[in-house]
Amino acid sequence: MEHAIQDENFDQNDHPKVAPPILSLDHFDFESKVFKVEGIWFQRNSLTGEADFYVPLGTIQACIPVSKILAKFAIDPDGNDAKLLLRVERALLHVPTIRPGDAIPSELIDGTASWKYEICHKLIAEGRLAWHVLQWAKITDAETPSPSELISFSQSPQMQTHGKDAHQALADKLELANLDELYERIAELANELAYVEALKEHFVSIFQLQRQFSKAAHACKNEKVAADEFSRILALSQAPLQWVRQQFVDLFDDYNHIEPVLSDIKAAVIVIRKFRDQLHLESRKWAPIVKDWNAEKNPEQNVHIRRRIYHFLASQWSFENQWAV
Repeated sequence: MEHAIQDENFDQNDHPKVAPPILSLDHFDFESKVFKVEGIWFQRNSLTGEADFYVPLGTIQACIPVSKILAKFAIDPDGNDAKLLLRVERALLHVPTIRPGDAIPSELIDGTASWKYEICHKLIAEGRLAWHVLQWAKITDAETPSPSELISFSQSPQMQTHGKDAHQALADKLELANLDELYERIAELANELAYVEALKEHFVSIFQLQRQFSKAAHACKNEKVAADEFSRILALSQAPLQWVRQQFVDLFDDYNHIEPVLSDIKAAVIVIRKFRDQLHLESRKWAPIVKDWNAEKNPEQNVHIRRRIYHFLASQWSFENQWAV
């Protein structure tokens, strides 16, 4: 069930003794005066991956690494503010900015996602699980249906004819008390997988950038500097996006063996949530690039966009990810 998602930020469930303290608070309600200054916020540094604290000083904004706040402002290292600062660093893996008074992301409270999926993603997840149950029962050996086909698969003639028998056979194999227990496990899994389906759809526009970079390199073939830069951009984008594609492949491959997945639903949920959180972070990194590129009629002609993309690709990931080779 475990995959190549390697990030120390996602090991807390495996090492409870070193996990940050669990606070009863659900908001970033700081007490120290420095956090009462108007216009302050926390944001993740795109180069170092660390959390930074932004505070106005006259006409400028000072930027201070969160790791230095305790000493700089004489904050009690055992106090509530120090504990909240630990949560700021982890919270910025899930939200782009934090201001005093903001809600703590639910990922840090109960593990659920702080963002939403669409109903179509839930239907796709339900259809995917229904198809895998039929596959387990050897009722179908066809390839996995497309997302558009999975939306209605739970109500398909195959499921209407064979679904209950396949589910009953699976419940018996898992030695569950009754069929309702199996349905509850599948419903819980479908809810978690709906976030994966949403991410998979979201990454389509990110994956399309590679084709657009390739077209841009061809369109600029008579401009050596631009053509060379787009060639480097295309090369730099290969590893991170291939890594993302492989994560989806690895996760979905697990469901070709639906019996062990449903036999340990807690472990399955942990794997999905680690995947969800890491890939959600990856998608947020790419969001400004997609926005900038799509905002221009001819983005390949905009040297500023081209340089921003190159800088983004050259500077990202090295501090936190080891791409699978």
